Amino acid sequence: MLMNVDCYSTSYGKLLNISKAQSELKKFIITSPNKNLNYEYRCNPTSRLVVITGTTLEEKELTIFNFPLMFKDIKDENVIAVDVRKYVKPTNDYPLNLSEIVKDKAGFNFLINTALIMSDFNNQDFGEYRKLYESITASYALFVSYVVNFLIPLNPLEKLYVETAVCYYANVLLTPCNIQELAEYNGSIIARISHTKLSLPLNKKTIDEITPKLPITDASITTLINVIKSVLPEEKAELIEEAPFINHMSNMWYGPGGNEALIIGLDNIAVWISLVNSCLSDTTYKKSRFSNILEKHSRNIDAKNFIKNIELIIKSKTME
Repeated sequence: MLMNVDCYSTSYGKLLNISKAQSELKKFIITSPNKNLNYEYRCNPTSRLVVITGTTLEEKELTIFNFPLMFKDIKDENVIAVDVRKYVKPTNDYPLNLSEIVKDKAGFNFLINTALIMSDFNNQDFGEYRKLYESITASYALFVSYVVNFLIPLNPLEKLYVETAVCYYANVLLTPCNIQELAEYNGSIIARISHTKLSLPLNKKTIDEITPKLPITDASITTLINVIKSVLPEEKAELIEEAPFINHMSNMWYGPGGNEALIIGLDNIAVWISLVNSCLSDTTYKKSRFSNILEKHSRNIDAKNFIKNIELIIKSKTME
């Protein structure tokens, strides 16, 4: 499947060594006296949520991991572990609800929301997200074009071409298929792009001109860069490089994971959705550059509708 569900299966996530954390977590969930480690949250039936709070000495000693971590337990069942130790108050007793001990609500919510969305996508449960596809892909395309335009000034038409190409790529990240099956979904992807609000109005001719030649081979930063290059004049395309592209995103987000979160979010659409939701719905991140870019395009993203629907999705996974 082209979609990266696990944060650590992304092109950047693979560089982060989480084998020790994964091994420790497997042992911990077997021996933990608390079998209700999902607390008030529920994943879909194919995944088990494990929230690490640091309540016991065993939890305190686990290796820190910054993003939700997916792995198979000894029963070969899917586990999604979330490390919220930085975002909750110290306690020696397991709380009934995590809401009782949260000290950094914004950071806590980002991580929990990411894990719950990952669980849905791992189960290929896209139902409630489909109505948000245009908002998700618009936010993605407009952000990426902002970064490209900063590195190499684009004229309005070039900017639209980059946005269209990246919007197609973002739709691919939302499509549960492998590269061989992508052609079957091409029609529905193009239909969605035609209704997505980018910097300029789109017409079918522009979409048909751009999408057939996009060099999409996998879901990675390298492929994203190649997609961008493919729609730019040669003299500009050769100036787009992966390292400056990534470096420009430094310090744009100061929530959990820091600079790594945005880079992983470009490969992992669940992380991206949670990032966008955090910046649009929580004033904690309003001063971040990432939030400022999203706010500038809030109408294109249909921010109010996006926030409302993500809130409803998360609420449906929270037990009263």
